[in-house]
Amino acid sequence: MFALLAAAAVGAFVFYKVYLPALIADAVVKDEGSAYLPKFVEVRIRKYKAPVNEAAGDVVEQIHQSDITMDQILKAIDDTDESQVDAAIAELSTREINSTNEVFDIAKKHFPVGFDVELLRKPFNENVDLDMVRAAVEKARQKKEDEMVDPEMAKAVLKQILIQKEEEYQKHVKGN
Repeated sequence: MFALLAAAAVGAFVFYKVYLPALIADAVVKDEGSAYLPKFVEVRIRKYKAPVNEAAGDVVEQIHQSDITMDQILKAIDDTDESQVDAAIAELSTREINSTNEVFDIAKKHFPVGFDVELLRKPFNENVDLDMVRAAVEKARQKKEDEMVDPEMAKAVLKQILIQKEEEYQKHVKGN
């Protein structure tokens, strides 16, 4: 009986850490949904699908036009820790923000990276508006208070979305 419970626990852990980020990313990037995702997750995905897709696609295009590599982007995501996210959310929550440039500056301050992040300012400003930022900050604060957000899961989903957008980009480039 213990072996069965242990196997189920390992299976659930692997699903949560490996397959769930890919399922969420698929639902964001691709046209079809997933039978394995709960309806409340799919509803949220539908709400943010278009802007996330466009922003991720623009980031991938921008890195190909610059000296930034996908590996650098993925490493920057991996190197982000929860305290940095908390500090950025706290600052965004307490300041009067008037432009997406200010949001970008705050992100730059709290998430130092090993490349020229300024190259990503334009796609950020083109795909993000202040209403999106305010809604995201409020949701992040609520989830943090409810302890419902797993930062590692969020990072895994973000990385998977970028990897899938990179694959789409490569197919498009090879198709031309």
